Amino acid sequence: FGAAVVQIEHRFYGPYQPIVGREATVDELLELLTPHQAMADMVRLTKHFKEELNCAQYNRSSKNYCPVITVGGSYPGFLSAM
Repeated sequence: FGAAVVQIEHRFYGPYQPIVGREATVDELLELLTPHQAMADMVRLTKHFKEELNCAQYNRSSKNYCPVITVGGSYPGFLSAM
């Protein structure tokens, strides 16, 4: 089908942490781990991949139009439901 499959993971998983040079406090992390921020991450990731794939922005009749379908279980399912 010529599709790309991308699965987003939790923010700050493993070595990827929001504060560099010191251990983040729980309060600092909780400010960044909100549903609003999770959706913003998904939007940013989607826009990035659409730019990388040279997708047409809003022209559905273009051969470069790239619709986005979200599915998943667990965290990706949560984002799909939003």
